[in-house]
Amino acid sequence: MATLQRLVPATGRGRLAGVRPTAGRRHLVALLAVPGLLAVFAGAADAHGFMPDRSYMANGFFHVISAWHLLVPVGATGLALAEARRRTAMIAAGLGLMALIGGLMAARLMPPASLDFLVPLLFLAAGAGLIASPGGRDPILFSSAPLVGLLVGVSLYFDAPDNALWPWFAAGAIKTLVPIAAACFMAWRLIRRPSIAVGLQIVGSWLIAIALMLAGLSVRTLMEAQSLGISG
Repeated sequence: MATLQRLVPATGRGRLAGVRPTAGRRHLVALLAVPGLLAVFAGAADAHGFMPDRSYMANGFFHVISAWHLLVPVGATGLALAEARRRTAMIAAGLGLMALIGGLMAARLMPPASLDFLVPLLFLAAGAGLIASPGGRDPILFSSAPLVGLLVGVSLYFDAPDNALWPWFAAGAIKTLVPIAAACFMAWRLIRRPSIAVGLQIVGSWLIAIALMLAGLSVRTLMEAQSLGISG
């Protein structure tokens, strides 16, 4: 046995001793989650708009998984929380969920014109959470996660049907958004490595660039609308 131990490299003895190679399994679990999410999204490709033959909660579910302006920031926030310490992630996630509920309530007092810069702000907040450096991640996440939650809540209110049953629509949407953020969080926790963490910062910079471009388009649209109003 001693001769065999000398012949086997030190890196391989753990496997002979029954130690499980968890890294490969973690990558496998994360990769298997991707086709599952894609299958769900593909099944909802025709889910734009309200469908009278489905319940309000079901409409909220299908609305979310066909709304890229909600999926991308919420998923990115889940990834950002996965890079933080567990306590920070739990607090920021709780603040984000409370802000989402607050956004649903506050949107009842907001005019529809306030949505002009909602999507750019969503992408900006989500991107800020991803590009945060380890030293300054906590305060940024404590700001970006609630801001994403607040804006998502406002968006859900204005996307919901205009009747007394809109809370059921919002409930279905929230029951979809929370698992999506959790799935992104857990998948990144399983596969994250210091060597690939820079990928999140690259994605975050893209989201901020998209936010700036969308903001520019919103400004241009508002200026054109004002000029047409003046000329008319």
